[in-house]
Formats: sequence, C-alpha cells, structure tokens
Amino acid sequence: MGKQDYWVEISFRGMPCGAGFLLTRRHVLTAAHCLRRRGVKQSDGVVVSRDSGQSVEGTVLEVDPGRDVALIRVNAKLGWAVQPVVTDRGEKGDEWMSPYRPEPADPELKGWVLTNATGFESSGGATIEALELQVRQMLGDYSGYSGSPVQLERHGGPGLGAPVAVIGMLIEQDLHRVRRAEATNVLFAITVAEAIGAFEDLQLPAQFSRLGPPPVAETVSEAAGRHFAGARASIAEIKAMVDEGLVSDMELTEQTKALLRMAGQRTIDWAGGHESAR
Repeated sequence: MGKQDYWVEISFRGMPCGAGFLLTRRHVLTAAHCLRRRGVKQSDGVVVSRDSGQSVEGTVLEVDPGRDVALIRVNAKLGWAVQPVVTDRGEKGDEWMSPYRPEPADPELKGWVLTNATGFESSGGATIEALELQVRQMLGDYSGYSGSPVQLERHGGPGLGAPVAVIGMLIEQDLHRVRRAEATNVLFAITVAEAIGAFEDLQLPAQFSRLGPPPVAETVSEAAGRHFAGARASIAEIKAMVDEGLVSDMELTEQTKALLRMAGQRTIDWAGGHESAR
C-alpha cells in the first residue's frame, strides 16, 4: 500500500473478514457478507488494518443485509494519511481497477464497466443500483475480493494528494451457468451512492455529491462556476470536519488543492465533450 491508503482489511478475533474502504477517517464501508461469514454482528468490535501492519480498532455501527453493506466506526485516531476519495459515476466502457489484494500473490483486479448503473437483485434479496463489471484476470473465484473499492483507472496514477474516484464496491461474482462452482469473469459492484444511502445518519463531506456530471444544457462557464463553488463548499465542510477529528490538517491542505484541481479538470473535460458532440 502507499502512504495515503484509503482501503483496508477488516478482521475479527484474528480472522480476516475481507476488504473495506475509508469514507472518512472514522467510517469504513464494507460488504455485510464479509462480516456475516465470520459471525460478526452489529456492535461487535473489529480491527481495521492496512497492509503495512498498522491497525486500529473499530465497531460495527450498522448492517444492511438486503443491500449487503455494513458501516464500521473507527474508534481511535488513524496512524496514517488517507488519500482523498470522491464518488463518480461508472459508465459503460470506463476502465476500472480495485487496489485490494486478498493475498500478496493475488493480482489487483482490472477491467471495463459493462453496463451503466442499473437495478440488480442482490443475494441479500434487495434490488439495488449496481454496476456490471468485466474482469481481465480469469481467476475462477473472486470471493476474497468482496468489500473492495472499485475506482476509475487513471493511467499514470492520480498523483500524490489527488482524489481517488470510487464508483462502487465489489459484492458478488457471476457464477458459470453449467459449472456452478466456477465464476465467470463478471463481477457486480454496488454503487457508492446506493451503499451510503443505507445509512441515513451518516454525514459525509460534500465531495461525495457535488462533483457529479453537469446537466446536458449547462454551458462551460456555468459548469466552471458551479463546480468551483461546489469545491469551495466542500472545503468549508472539510474544515469543519477537522474540528471533529474526521480529517487531519494535512489532509485538509491536500483535499483543498485536489478539489479545486478536480473542479477545473472536470470543466475542461466537459468543454471538450461538448465540442466533440457538436
């Protein structure tokens, strides 16, 4: 892992449960079945770790078995910096990757988004908004990757301090129709918006909602004004979160720079998109 990790591994009584990722310095999102298979229940204590061995204790706050998501509260100050995370829409054709590896010898998963977010009946019984993902690596079984964040692939890397654009969390694999014990190279990821929607009392910084795509009729100048205003509003909220211990002073500085960069870059990207559409 890098020194600005946002993804983690969760364990219970010394047994690994699966992956998760930090929404804030105090909240970890993971797949509910990762906890259930180890007998972890709401209010139980777990350990949240990074690959370097650093860890912190946490408590399971809420579990939504239908959506197959769970929220963990981090009980103490993290001993490492966390790379800023924003949510984005995954769209058909986007390249994606998942940075978590169940074992050191396992590969990072990469691939393409097969469909835009659509209704999907999860194994928990709820109809959720999910992405269908194709995986390059033909492993035959992807169960150890549950709870992993799915982020947009940025060729050349996002850069130090730049936000990671997370589009979902891995929850299920598609089983072969004939060889039911074998998985195809298709996975399903719950969108972050759907996942955090399960937790009504969860308060997140504005970068989880304000940097989405613009209306079709929006001009470039309007997009610029709206997104820089959104970034500044995000920064104001993050400053308030520093006082609550959710974000460190160093991360405030990095997120301030990163959010303003992202607002400007999105305006440039959309300007190019509008021109090519004409």
